[in-house]
Amino acid sequence: MPKTLIRSPGSGSKARRTFAAVVRRSRAEIVPPAFQFLWEKPRFLVAYGGRASAKSWSIARVLLTLANEHPLRVLVCREIMSSIKESAYRLLVDQIQLLGLTDFIIRADSIGHRNGSEFLFEHLRYNATRLRSLEGVDLCWVEEAQSVSEMSWETLQPTIRKRGSRFVISFNPMRPDDPVGRRFVENPPPNTIVRKVSFRDNPYLTAESEAEREWLLKTDPDAYRHVWEGFPRTVSDALILKNKYAVEQFEVSPAWAGPYHGLDYGFSRDPSAALRCYIDDETRTLYVTHEFWQLGADIDALPGVLEAAIPGISRHVVYADSARPESTSFLARTGIPNARSAEKWPGSVDDGIAYLRSFTRIVIDPSCRHLIDECGTYSFKTDRLTGVPLPEPEDKNNHLIDALRYALSPLIRNLPAGGYFARSALLIRGEPLEPTGERPRRIFATLAACERPGTAVGLTYWAYSPHHGFPLCVLDYDLVEIDEALDGAWLKRVFARALELRAEWNAVEPITRLMIEEGELHDALAAVFVVNCMPLEAFNAGQRPQYDLGRIETERLPATFDERASHLRAAVNGGHAVKLARTAYTRQVTHRSVTSNHLLGQVLGYRPGVKDAAAELLNAFTLGCLICRDERSRAPLRMRA
Repeated sequence: MPKTLIRSPGSGSKARRTFAAVVRRSRAEIVPPAFQFLWEKPRFLVAYGGRASAKSWSIARVLLTLANEHPLRVLVCREIMSSIKESAYRLLVDQIQLLGLTDFIIRADSIGHRNGSEFLFEHLRYNATRLRSLEGVDLCWVEEAQSVSEMSWETLQPTIRKRGSRFVISFNPMRPDDPVGRRFVENPPPNTIVRKVSFRDNPYLTAESEAEREWLLKTDPDAYRHVWEGFPRTVSDALILKNKYAVEQFEVSPAWAGPYHGLDYGFSRDPSAALRCYIDDETRTLYVTHEFWQLGADIDALPGVLEAAIPGISRHVVYADSARPESTSFLARTGIPNARSAEKWPGSVDDGIAYLRSFTRIVIDPSCRHLIDECGTYSFKTDRLTGVPLPEPEDKNNHLIDALRYALSPLIRNLPAGGYFARSALLIRGEPLEPTGERPRRIFATLAACERPGTAVGLTYWAYSPHHGFPLCVLDYDLVEIDEALDGAWLKRVFARALELRAEWNAVEPITRLMIEEGELHDALAAVFVVNCMPLEAFNAGQRPQYDLGRIETERLPATFDERASHLRAAVNGGHAVKLARTAYTRQVTHRSVTSNHLLGQVLGYRPGVKDAAAELLNAFTLGCLICRDERSRAPLRMRA
């Protein structure tokens, strides 16, 4: 806070007027214009609306400013809070640092101030006794109030009873009958100020948030109204595929990707279910043409009944439930030779749902009546007290939908969260690229590190040929600690692998080049290269080496790491395809821990501002894309040996 706010105003009416003007001007700068109402003092202040509106950010700043000026006891609560990490504690601590409020005292479970102010954190559900014991609360911030039950409101409101005490309530509406909506929006009590806010009221909305908003508006208008515009979900919004599917007759186009096949085995009373589907990349539409659904299907008879229901399924890859590997093995031996277990991973169901909802439409042939029934009943669980849909699907009415997820699992596994990159721009029909008879012009590698100290080094191997029509393609990659990268043995292995790839892909040019951005990393590796990799005997004999080191001039590149990622996103979403060879598609690398970091997971799951192990590979990946993109546009980056 400016020092003027905590300095004595002095004596005399002129000094008091000057001090008041400074306070008003400073408060106008602390929060955006749409949130100036938070400085007022009714019994209830209510801010509700959609994502990224700066509600919590603004409320935290106002409460901290007030507590900095006068001793206040502030209760911050939500319906369920198993630990302080699930509260606004972190947000308040961050804002204390941003505002430079040095008199606050940050403790493990509370926040204090030298003037006696205190922030306490509590949950509401099943906590009535503890809440009633709280005395002298001046301000109560109820965050995520859409989840607060009627029972909790009946306990909380009478508890905050100190003379002049007030509530600040923030929420994103979930359902029209949320208790908080009924109490404070539909029929607000006297002495209440209610404001609906949205992303439009946030002058600090990031480009990344704006990109995600536009993506959701394009792919899921129903979810967009709820998430970004702050409209409540209706009861039917618990349906996972609401407004996503249609039942129509159609003809399969040879331009569509597919077919894809999935199989869910029956357990006990559950049916065995399978289907065939296609993807129209141009319109982002998923088409389902055939289904199989049968209770008590005998595993011995399954190949025959599958072929009868879905003709030709035995000639295709069928992804089946991995919970029954012995059944999949049997099918592979007795009639479905390409049956294989679908990969599962933590969050695979949620990822599959997100992928299905990313389609513009899911069109189902009228003959697939069981899938039609499932799409109309497959729902999220709802909270038993509030009725609010929870982010967890019910495990019922989903046998064919599970088969649909299995069929698309190679695509879903590496789906970029939030649609950060266009999936169709990165893979060919959802499968990795295989070597062909067409020769790439060049095999090269890009090597990079991100900006933080103590980083590792990421390296990607590429094939490229703009004249022969060969796609820009990732062939392999590596990720090592900086100390290992500066070891001549590792650099030799890098070039040895590059030579293997050049032979495997039959590249035209005989030289393999390692490209590094100019700077300290380039200079350090150049010294290692000269000592360990320069074939002096070859030079003395007048022979040209098979590999060399290239330098990319920095001024031709986006300056920061996040800017490079933004350029990459724009290029990929603009249709500049990046393909992945099978080695890069399947290989795993381990970095600093036992956690396996898949190349696609790192590149596609990256978010600006998140500096984790993904950054090194993404930076190397970005360099390769930028170099080749500029070559396609006939404006190559200047590279010096």
